[in-house]
Amino acid sequence: MEIVPGIFGKTLTGQLNNGFFNGVVDQSSSITLDGGTITNQNDWTMKDGSSINPFGAGGTMHNPGDLTILDPGGATHVIGVEFNNTGDVFVFGGHLVFTGDVLQLNQLDGTLSGGGWSAIAGSRITFPRSLVQLRGPGQIEGGQAQFPDMPTLESIDNAGAARLFDTTLNGNLGLSGGSTLESAGHVTVNSTYSSTGGSTTTIEPGATVESAGTMDIGELDSAADDINPIVVLGFRGTPTPSIITPLLDFFGGIRVAETGTGIVTMQGDLLMEPTARMHVTLHGTGHGTNTVDQLRITGSATLAGMLVIDASTADIAIGETRTVLTTTDGIAGSFDQVQAIGLNAGETIEATVVGKTVNIAMVMSCPADLTGDGTLNFFDVSAFLSAFAAGCPQSHWTSDPYPGFLLR
Repeated sequence: MEIVPGIFGKTLTGQLNNGFFNGVVDQSSSITLDGGTITNQNDWTMKDGSSINPFGAGGTMHNPGDLTILDPGGATHVIGVEFNNTGDVFVFGGHLVFTGDVLQLNQLDGTLSGGGWSAIAGSRITFPRSLVQLRGPGQIEGGQAQFPDMPTLESIDNAGAARLFDTTLNGNLGLSGGSTLESAGHVTVNSTYSSTGGSTTTIEPGATVESAGTMDIGELDSAADDINPIVVLGFRGTPTPSIITPLLDFFGGIRVAETGTGIVTMQGDLLMEPTARMHVTLHGTGHGTNTVDQLRITGSATLAGMLVIDASTADIAIGETRTVLTTTDGIAGSFDQVQAIGLNAGETIEATVVGKTVNIAMVMSCPADLTGDGTLNFFDVSAFLSAFAAGCPQSHWTSDPYPGFLLR
């Protein structure tokens, strides 16, 4: 259906239902609702500054489908009737202004609790009041320039999700209830930043999360936080993401890059609590060629908790040493445990604080106990001979690249 000047009868008093299979409405002329109802269950596109205006009894637009503003010229589109968004709103150029009630946005407390809302660079969505809380299943994608009502946001809860471009938030920001914040730009919180209840913060390559106050990540009484990360970015590659805060007080899990070559930078001090986990990947393309992800801190680190190393794609050379964490101001404490995943029997990885760095070294826990049963006997000799005959790395205990009977 096309709604163009001179074609559509301007005022709707009944119902217009875009409910056909693959139904598409292309609107380039304004509509007036006088007691009418629009329901978009598929695709509705607004262009050329077109609007949906109330008159008399007004009306409602229900959007369980996709509403798209497509206006490269930057025109303003107004939806002045009651708007019920249980689907998705996309703005690709132009300015979408809501002057009527948005049913998912509580006018009293500023809670946005439903629908998907997305605006690209150069576009804007203006709500009828400032945002204070984002509550799932509500989702937002955009930044302060795209959502002028964003700076008052204080919390994201109940599995709410926000992917933010450059944004400065005026006060505290708290995540809870399995919610997600994904930084795709420079996200600045002018006070404290907290994340509890299994919530996740993701920092994309080249992006930053900055907090003027302390970052408190995780909580002691939430088991879910032990496995939920603050940083997940290995599958996205480079450039380097960063964290800026006076103090990162960490109870949960931090995943550093997950590529084996990734680097995450941090400005401020790190305090790892006993429940904290730091996850890195050790990756190799040949014997002894392994590289590992790094956390580089401009500040100090107080360590505790667990270092988890995924070595499933590594090619271990005994005695090989790599650096996983660096600081400028020194390290207190050490990791309570080191867990290595993907090693052969008898192989292990140790973590050692050396000055202002943490190094990991590949060692043999007990080279002769190839069966891993804690007892040395003929079965271990048999296992070695079988591994040696097959050229298996399990029989290679020296640091040279060739299996052989030169044992040390």
